[in-house]
Amino acid sequence: MHEPKPIEHSIFMGQVADNGYQIQTPAGTTSYLLEKPGSTKYKTYEPLVENPALFAEFAELEPTKEAITDFANKYGLLIGKGYPVVKGSKSNFSTAVTPGDPVLIWFNEIAHMKALMTIWRHYLEQNKEALAQWFYWENGQIKCVPLTKTYPGDNSPYAWHDFSQSVNNLLAIPKVAAQIIPGDILLPVKIFVMTVVNDKLVQYPALAQITINVNGLILAPKFQPKNLLSVLWFQFSRYVIGELKVTPCIVCGGWVEFTDGKKMKAHPACSNRWRVKKSRIRPDVLRLHAEGKTVSEITLALNADRRMVLQILEVANGRFN
Repeated sequence: MHEPKPIEHSIFMGQVADNGYQIQTPAGTTSYLLEKPGSTKYKTYEPLVENPALFAEFAELEPTKEAITDFANKYGLLIGKGYPVVKGSKSNFSTAVTPGDPVLIWFNEIAHMKALMTIWRHYLEQNKEALAQWFYWENGQIKCVPLTKTYPGDNSPYAWHDFSQSVNNLLAIPKVAAQIIPGDILLPVKIFVMTVVNDKLVQYPALAQITINVNGLILAPKFQPKNLLSVLWFQFSRYVIGELKVTPCIVCGGWVEFTDGKKMKAHPACSNRWRVKKSRIRPDVLRLHAEGKTVSEITLALNADRRMVLQILEVANGRFN
């Protein structure tokens, strides 16, 4: 009997204001990313279904106010708690709440997810040299280098908690300690990532319930993130435990979910465009190849993707280098 994936019944409806978002810095306060005035309509979407690799796109954002504004205009606010805006005079005023996020939260979460993506990639590659920039042993204890930076235009540094003590407490558990190879950092890295992700899931939780799958009436887990930031860390947690696999789209370079055995690691729309273009240039590729042109010469002559030219030739005549 087919078991449903945990994500199948998870729900979150993202909202994007039709007027978009802008950054403002009210006097005496921190900068906020706020919904622009006059928004009356909201585009809705399901990031868990439509954008399963959104966390990877988020992790690649540049630490600039322009980048986070562009992302918000596509996907909405991270938390959207709102910022109180006072209107009117001292004797006659009203307070309204404009949906918004502190800009510093964006910078924090981008940096943390960017760092964890890098650390986890190095872990999967078993790249101990790269990981040594973040983790090292000292007096029998693992040390985790805390992340601390200050972004231009923001006087507030951000940092994540130094998780060294939490990691060492777990490493001290006898059954865990028995598996540690002296001087090795791979197991501590895995525990570090687990600890940080769990901390994020506590801060930005996804409500866990069970539901029934109407196809076969199987009970299945259901997760309901409370905001977009919950979605991003929930997606990242699935990526770390191997339930979610992502890779750059071979057409546009953006991130896309893929499954084992899938031939085309591309967005559906990109895949369609790829097939249409490949079909269109196929006669010219075969003609030029028959004339003795090399793959590089064909690629240049047709202004085509080298991988596309190779695919056409592989199908027609076998593999070409």
